[in-house]
Amino acid sequence: MISHPRPRHGMLPPMIIYAETRRNFLEDVDLNRLERRLVDGFKRQTGSVPADRAVWADEYARFSNALRRAGVDDDVQVAIEYHVSAAGRSRIDVLLAGNDGDRDNGIVLELKAWSDADVADVPELVWSPYGGGRLAQHPCLQARKYKGLILRFNADIREKGIDIHSAAYLFNLTRRRPEPLEDPRYRHIIEESRLFLADDADELSRFIERHVRHRSRHDVLFLLEKGRIVPAPALVERVARMLDGNEEFDLLDTQNEAFQVIRHAIAGVATAAKRQVFIVHGGPGTGKSVIAVRLLAEVLASKRLGFFIAPNKAFRDTLVEQLARGGREYREDGQALFQSSWSFHTADFLKDRLHEVLVVDESHRLKDEAYQYRGSSMVEDMVRAARISVFFLDETQRVQWNDSGSEDRIRAAAKKFKAQVHPPFTLTSQFRCGGSDGYLNWLDDVLQIRPTANFDNWAEEHYEFRVYDDAAELYRDLRSRNAENKARLVAGYSWDWPTEGRQRRGHVKHVTVTGLSLPWNFSGENWATAADGIDQVGCVHTCQGVEFDWLGVLIGPDLRFENDRIVGDPDKRARTDSSLKGWKKAQRDAEGDSAAAEAVVAKVQAIIKNTYKVLLSRGRKGCFVWCADPGLRQYLRDRLRFASRAPAVQAVSAALAPPAPTTRFVASPPGRRFEEWLPVYDLGVAAGDFGPSSSADCLGWIESPPGVRTDERHFVAHVTGRSMEPLIPDGSLCLFRFDVAGSRGGRILLVQHHAINDPELGGSYTLKKYRSLKMREADTGDDSNWTHAAIQLVPLNQQFQTIWINPDQVEDLRVVAEFVCVLP
Repeated sequence: MISHPRPRHGMLPPMIIYAETRRNFLEDVDLNRLERRLVDGFKRQTGSVPADRAVWADEYARFSNALRRAGVDDDVQVAIEYHVSAAGRSRIDVLLAGNDGDRDNGIVLELKAWSDADVADVPELVWSPYGGGRLAQHPCLQARKYKGLILRFNADIREKGIDIHSAAYLFNLTRRRPEPLEDPRYRHIIEESRLFLADDADELSRFIERHVRHRSRHDVLFLLEKGRIVPAPALVERVARMLDGNEEFDLLDTQNEAFQVIRHAIAGVATAAKRQVFIVHGGPGTGKSVIAVRLLAEVLASKRLGFFIAPNKAFRDTLVEQLARGGREYREDGQALFQSSWSFHTADFLKDRLHEVLVVDESHRLKDEAYQYRGSSMVEDMVRAARISVFFLDETQRVQWNDSGSEDRIRAAAKKFKAQVHPPFTLTSQFRCGGSDGYLNWLDDVLQIRPTANFDNWAEEHYEFRVYDDAAELYRDLRSRNAENKARLVAGYSWDWPTEGRQRRGHVKHVTVTGLSLPWNFSGENWATAADGIDQVGCVHTCQGVEFDWLGVLIGPDLRFENDRIVGDPDKRARTDSSLKGWKKAQRDAEGDSAAAEAVVAKVQAIIKNTYKVLLSRGRKGCFVWCADPGLRQYLRDRLRFASRAPAVQAVSAALAPPAPTTRFVASPPGRRFEEWLPVYDLGVAAGDFGPSSSADCLGWIESPPGVRTDERHFVAHVTGRSMEPLIPDGSLCLFRFDVAGSRGGRILLVQHHAINDPELGGSYTLKKYRSLKMREADTGDDSNWTHAAIQLVPLNQQFQTIWINPDQVEDLRVVAEFVCVLP
């Protein structure tokens, strides 16, 4: 539209603000009635009037001149401001409907008042005059997008053989020699969608004559507004091809099991009268996004309208590129299928019956307030808008002050809209970071997000983690691993992130440390897949939801290690950082309320730590780290020793980490108990089958390992047996923690069962990976009424057998403690 950006509107059913015949439209223009009718139409159908109303009079008057000169019948249909439902916020300026003497046709026309434009280095974008010059879609690309959306989502238009043509009319731009908008780089666009400039007014009139000379046989405008919204078979097939044979979307092991369970559950409520809500929990790399995309494909294949919702634009852009490989026309379809969460504040499935399924990835990033968001709760939007909403959630990945997605909020929204909430699913197996659950457990523990254990020897051979003193050396090593364009550098928000200087043309190198100076990722481009993405620095918003083989992370001064604590410092973040916007006001509001003040501090710490957790968990094969704080570098090196005992694992640095202290017992600790010294118990723990029983007597005290915060819940014990090798060698001295909280699935636990004795050793303790098999009690009507079907105690050494605890024995099983690490 002219020189104003399109205002964002909610995802609406197909809607025409103004529809008339050619004769009546020209009369409304001549009598100055058009603007008033458009205002009334917007208020009646959307409740508001867009900001670009100021340009309507000139815009539609200029179009009316071309229509007036065209030799077409007076009863040809004219629609203005047609909302394409599948496109969410997309509004077509003008849509003409008629017949060419043989078949019915529609013309999609994009109007712009640009008086200047230039080529851009970014594919399919141009430099527009708006706002002093900015990147924008080529006008013909916008028109082509709308045409494709109609043809691939409106079943009645397709089935009745109605053809759609597209064009752009820049009525203030006189053609130059050569004309930048007709540059060869845009040839594929203007071949599919016509370009008309100021000197082409007569040619535009002839274009209109050629396609819509007579009134259409069908009521095309009615079909556009009320037609069945069903994805075209070609689009469904395209989505399926995007997944099939693409290793990035393969489902492995428990991912496929979870997918099949969720898919079956969704199919069971496909025609439910009331709204349905599903919640899927999973940490980084557990396959949330892969399963979510697979679910979308299933929904489309069943001829239902579904959308993939992702608050993170970078991930949406990557999915669009995957869909568009080998077919440019599918790029616009991908932008319709992979939507942001901003666009649903007016949608209501019980009223519009439009959205069968919304698959919501990264649900923890949903918000209540955001720039240009006109609703009050994105969580509520998702529940209200669809028959079935599926939320994929990891609450430890909230990285902005206004991130509000949580299971509690989802349940509250479901209660408000009388939706049925199904029992949540939890994905546990990790397929990123070398496939190691241990690495992510280690990150949580190291960043002091939550105390964890089961580091699983992740650094032994599966994943490469390096700490650098020199950021330039890190970058050189990272570039050497970019042969397949799968290495990227990311950073925290300690460097300015301005709006200016972030375009490819005239960019500024904002991320600067000693020996290294690079720009942030360029605006308007997909940094994750760009050929020169390694020469730009990504942030948490451009990498969340995507992953790379190799990742470099620059940790700024906003995170440091002091007094045995990881400290996030909001004052060390750049002044342009908006992720913590609101915390200072919250701090002022909490004055005099110690509990509220502590909650503000805790939230600030969580956001800063979560940001770096996200950054540090994007690599499949390895992660290289540089920290501004030397104390944090040394802390990471110290903690690496508890991730592996292999000599090959090392923190790359000129300064080597100090050797581990020699193990020694004392009868009476010379320092603080539990913080500096830990008790050593003789539990007779066996890592084979149930081991020998003995009293839990204290044998002495041992120094607490460096880099691990301990308290009265921690103790040390010898473990004998080989069933947990290679993680826990026979005879290892191991650190444990009492008070096992939260889900036990997938964790390595010390358990006791008095009712079962090993036939060979006669003992009751064992150390194994805990796995619970659950089933829902039938006919209870209670979503939360689940029971254990069995418990498996699983060895890591495949030479040993899994121990099964049957349902009638579950109550006798006691979880004693959780394994933390093997002491050096």
